[in-house]
Amino acid sequence: MTLLTACLCAAATLALGLPAVARAPWLDEAATLQALQAQTLAGWLSAVVHDTTPPAFAALLGVWSRVSSNLAWLRLLPMGLGMATVLTGVAWAGQASRRAAAYAGVLLATSPFLLRYDVELRAYALLGFTTVCACAYAWRIADAKPEAVDRRDRYALCGILLLGCLSHYVAVLLVPSIAAFILIGATHQRFARVPWTGMGIVVVAWGLVLIGSPLALRHVQDDWWMPALGWDLLWRSTAEVAGASNPGAYVGLPGVIVGATIAAGALVVVLAAPRKREWLAPLGAAVAYVVGVAATSLVWQPVWWPRTLLPAVIFAIVAFGIAVASASEAKWRRLANASVAALAIAWTVMWVSGRPWEGLEAWPQAAAHVVTGSAHPTVVAFPDFAAWPFERAIAERSQVEIRRLRLDGRNGSEVLDPLRHRSGPIYLLVRVDPALLRRPGALGEMVDRVRARLGPDPGITALIVTSPDVSLVPVLEQLRDDLVWLVQTRFRGSGWPGCARSQEGPRLTIVTCGGELLD
Repeated sequence: MTLLTACLCAAATLALGLPAVARAPWLDEAATLQALQAQTLAGWLSAVVHDTTPPAFAALLGVWSRVSSNLAWLRLLPMGLGMATVLTGVAWAGQASRRAAAYAGVLLATSPFLLRYDVELRAYALLGFTTVCACAYAWRIADAKPEAVDRRDRYALCGILLLGCLSHYVAVLLVPSIAAFILIGATHQRFARVPWTGMGIVVVAWGLVLIGSPLALRHVQDDWWMPALGWDLLWRSTAEVAGASNPGAYVGLPGVIVGATIAAGALVVVLAAPRKREWLAPLGAAVAYVVGVAATSLVWQPVWWPRTLLPAVIFAIVAFGIAVASASEAKWRRLANASVAALAIAWTVMWVSGRPWEGLEAWPQAAAHVVTGSAHPTVVAFPDFAAWPFERAIAERSQVEIRRLRLDGRNGSEVLDPLRHRSGPIYLLVRVDPALLRRPGALGEMVDRVRARLGPDPGITALIVTSPDVSLVPVLEQLRDDLVWLVQTRFRGSGWPGCARSQEGPRLTIVTCGGELLD
């Protein structure tokens, strides 16, 4: 029965997510696709580091792309990982009861939050899969008698956690959260059940990847171009908080704060957790994870994104399923059935009726509208993967010439020098990350360097695409008034209003996509 439930729930995930696999890629997905274009191992590693994402998903996608490089086929990989997440989640909750397995499977399969990341060509689906796998093994460890804990389960748990840490950088928060999970779910000899040595090795390995990959690839930076966004995103904000210029001086700062905060919160829940309240284990782990993300965001701003709460959402969904399945009286069971069914129906309607990625696709059309209004325009895209979504938006307009400037700037002469005597308008399409804006004057300096390469008065129009969590204020502060277009993607409010012109002036027009103009 549990197997049938798992298969039906996985089929529901596939049915809900399949219509979204053919949509156009957005900017972050283009960064993932960039790694597939690398011809050498060094080029692949460089693309992974500049994407600021550990290599596990990119490596898996590279193997998957051997069959086909079609975008819909590539998106089937995270879709399959999402189905595997549902199957494993059913097995995890099934250790409590069959009803809990059914409830958790239905809710995991219909959650719009999880579906949103199951159809995105990023590492979040792999992060979700490693989360439920780690929880399933942690449950077995916590539920077994102390003398019956299988050493292989501990090895498997640590291996899964290592895979999670190599799939997304915030997965290191899973390590203390899983420890809290085991501690809350066990009755006695709690601390002896947790594989502290293996978890310590996982954290050390994660740290080596995080520290070593940018250091090893510093040679890819050009002396006239800005530092790699991967290096900047991983270290810049923490350096500012610690007041240090050397990365070695503050490597342990986020880990210390996160570890201390989660340990304190988990200890309180452990001391208060009675036996046979199985749902307290995943719920306590969810609380520990959210507290850890919040604490980390104080010193490491890029962590505080909705998608970083993906493991906590999985924890909470399964905890809810186990909790409502524990009802013993008939009237409470009927209420549990009704509540789970109503929630699943509401989530399905929300997913089918909405387009949660619409805001992600708005900026290429807005930028294309600006560019195609000119005669024989040239677009210089920086970094080069920023051209992917934009290129699809102008696929039927062959008069637009697109030139791709690499993130390390090494092809600057090849891309920019032929444009010195260009008669048509030149548009500089720039992907702006929070890390770039934290370097005072970096954006303005970059535009000035391009202008200098093109000669006096080249007539550049800057098309600035910002990340969702970037305010327009520092962008406007860094650029002179000859910036004429700015495209911003936002994720605020319940709707997705698309793009609209606003704040028009004689030399400045701002285009904002999906939210407020200014913070």
